[in-house]
Amino acid sequence: MDERERYALGRDLILDVWGHEHGGQILERLRELAPDLERQIVAHLYGDLWTREAPAPDRKTRSLISVAVLTGLHRPNQLRVHLVGALNNGASEQEIVETILQVGLLAGFPTSWDGLIACRQVFQEYREGRFKAPDRAAEATAPSFGG
Repeated sequence: MDERERYALGRDLILDVWGHEHGGQILERLRELAPDLERQIVAHLYGDLWTREAPAPDRKTRSLISVAVLTGLHRPNQLRVHLVGALNNGASEQEIVETILQVGLLAGFPTSWDGLIACRQVFQEYREGRFKAPDRAAEATAPSFGG
């Protein structure tokens, strides 16, 4: 499979997980930030890795792994994006919270504290439909890209 096909697979996966409005905004903002990075992330991370089938983890598990790693690395901007992805991939709020609590046991309690603060904000916005409303997608995406 060539890079264009991998990119198309990755783009389709992103739009499926985050929705056309929010996912489209994520792609657009990433492209504005760095087109080469956007291409690499979409083609490799999503087109190559996230599209693998069993025995690779399912999307929900991949999302919880992403939440755990981003929490442990203290990457709050990307954590916001992946909290929404985890919810969209079927993880419950409680499963996400439990994942972050587990990270705190290994990476330190302040790590969990910061992750749970992000959860509280994203969960509230998610319940309000902020990440699904076409007229609010750009606003919902902005904090993940420093805006």
